[in-house]
Amino acid sequence: MEQEVIQLINEQLNDQPKETFFIQLLQFLKSNKETIKIFFECNVDNEFPKQVLALDSINNQLEQVSQNNPYIKNYILFGSLATIQQWIDAGCIESCEEIANIINSIVDKLVR
Repeated sequence: MEQEVIQLINEQLNDQPKETFFIQLLQFLKSNKETIKIFFECNVDNEFPKQVLALDSINNQLEQVSQNNPYIKNYILFGSLATIQQWIDAGCIESCEEIANIINSIVDKLVR
């Protein structure tokens, strides 16, 4: 089941521009929030989030903004993941666009 979700995420995000990347990711996660929430909660070793973060589509976006700095890349990855997990745990109250703007704003400030 996890691998199917990972594959779907990768297909949805493939070749997305930075401007719509997080919105597309968040829309997918929101439409599958109950399943995603279970994956986050049941993965004591964080394997599902690690697999999501290892997707080529996500890494391609990160390479553009992290300036090949592994510390910046990890900060962006895990900070974004924590933000997304909190959003899902809270019931996805804010819009996908609002959360994407928060993440993109932080990333933009970080890589200036």
